Amino acid sequence: MKRYINRFLMVLCMAMFMISLSACQQESDTKPTGKEPQSIGEVILSGANSEYYASEITEDYIRVVNDDYVCESKMTPEIYAKLEEVDFFAEDKDQQYAEILKDYPIDKLELRSDSQLSEEEMKNLIGKSGQELLDMGFENFGYNLNEENAVFFMDRNGYSYNVVVEESFEETDDFDAYEALSKSTIKEFAE
Repeated sequence: MKRYINRFLMVLCMAMFMISLSACQQESDTKPTGKEPQSIGEVILSGANSEYYASEITEDYIRVVNDDYVCESKMTPEIYAKLEEVDFFAEDKDQQYAEILKDYPIDKLELRSDSQLSEEEMKNLIGKSGQELLDMGFENFGYNLNEENAVFFMDRNGYSYNVVVEESFEETDDFDAYEALSKSTIKEFAE
């Protein structure tokens, strides 16, 4: 009787685990509600209320990421000059940027959730070169070089992963994490 109860409890626990896993998957698959943003300014304004927000402005392009979207546009010299006039440390910097870019069109708009690797995608990357991650737009923000395997800390639009590679490296003054990763073989994605 004890064996049947234990089996029942084990099956019940597995069922609860699968339900919670399914709920987590559904949550990450949700699409943004409301209408798509029509300008870079709209994305900047909605980013102010986001849990995740990042922007990159260069003379050539502007890229803004918030909870829902990743958007990019080419930069014009006139708009870049106006953005450069804004005090970077001003409390209302983002509002000023949004005002300047309120009618600035979006060239490329993607769902941010598309940047997250699925379990299947992670499995498929095992045994591949780190260059594949770099080609997918991942950026390195650190590393841990231990005696067994190097670990590279990678990010794409706010989704971060610890990527363990087969190789180990010695840290030198001229160590280039991108070059080392590009020639490495992905062993696993660790937490």
